[in-house]
Amino acid sequence: MAHVGSVGAPGGQPPGAPRSGIPSRKKGEAVVVGNRITVTILEVQAGRVKKLGFTAPAEGPIHREEVFEHIGDAWPDLEVPVPQ
Repeated sequence: MAHVGSVGAPGGQPPGAPRSGIPSRKKGEAVVVGNRITVTILEVQAGRVKKLGFTAPAEGPIHREEVFEHIGDAWPDLEVPVPQ
């Protein structure tokens, strides 16, 4: 998976371009993806994230990347709307 762009304002990115980044978060803080997925830092140990919590729509599964790559995209039509 390519890492392009940054988290936050989409300045400099063409519409529809993939974005990712590494935001700085502490235990209990969260990152919102689109308007329907929240990733919360549940546990930090020795300065590294140990546990993440996800809140997302029930219609789409959540997998670790290596599991997703193994099983393929079982939900190709699921789109998460991103506010403009």
